[in-house]
Amino acid sequence: MTLTDLNQNQIRRSPNPVHYVYVFHSMISTHMKYLPGAFDYYDSIFCVGPHHIKEILKREELHELQPKNLVKTGNYLLERIYSEYQKHLAEKPTVDEKTTILIAPSWGDNNVIENCGEDLVELLLKEGYEVIVRPHPETVRRFPHLLKTFTIKFGKNSAFTLEKSVASCESLLKSDVLICDSSGVALEYAFGTSRPVLFLDVPYMVRNENYKELDLEVFELSIRKEIGVVASHENLDEIPKIIENLKADRMNYKKQIEKLREQNVFAFGNSPEIGAQYILDIIREKKVDKEEKN
Repeated sequence: MTLTDLNQNQIRRSPNPVHYVYVFHSMISTHMKYLPGAFDYYDSIFCVGPHHIKEILKREELHELQPKNLVKTGNYLLERIYSEYQKHLAEKPTVDEKTTILIAPSWGDNNVIENCGEDLVELLLKEGYEVIVRPHPETVRRFPHLLKTFTIKFGKNSAFTLEKSVASCESLLKSDVLICDSSGVALEYAFGTSRPVLFLDVPYMVRNENYKELDLEVFELSIRKEIGVVASHENLDEIPKIIENLKADRMNYKKQIEKLREQNVFAFGNSPEIGAQYILDIIREKKVDKEEKN
């Protein structure tokens, strides 16, 4: 399952001996942006990196929970982005194109789009950048009126694109710099393409008010200054200069991000095989148990 909150909301554990495996669809930490207990009722969890294991073990200890099987599987989505980006680089024209900026924030109150999105897009277009706004799916679902404003104001500008679907990775591949807040897409972009991220310091979304009880850093916040720059949302005029600095320092960021990926992502390049083998082993064990009972 990639659905969180098993046994807490509509989806309950089966009375039958079902083994529930959770697969992360994001690299972000477990304790701030997810509801309390979001992962408590799974039997196994496919962990992306060491931070997931530390967080889940700490919560199990604090709340005296049943231990789960924590599998070091990494993240397939990240690997897919990496693979597609390598292909993109091989096919990319050698002639320099216009710089493309992708704005892809989190959702909820005060995300980049809601906080300063219009002013930011207007500034970037005026500076001559290609601009892609890729709102979070929850923003598309919950705040369609907000996106309509962007269409009315910038829709006739050929340098502006509003991307309402996240099914494709194309905008991640073609953009030169990502502007984000605390969304997990920043980690996918940085670790998938080895390019830096410009973070705006808008208030980040908190769904678990007790997340500090673990006394552990929130991964997506603690790593921001290592994979990019955190800038003030109140000084947007500085953004173009920061973008150019990030582009100029791209090779240094590439080396640093690749080292960070090695430290923070399990089994990079092998996650599908590890996950599939683990599931097959569970099936075989259950089959043997069933045969022994018969």
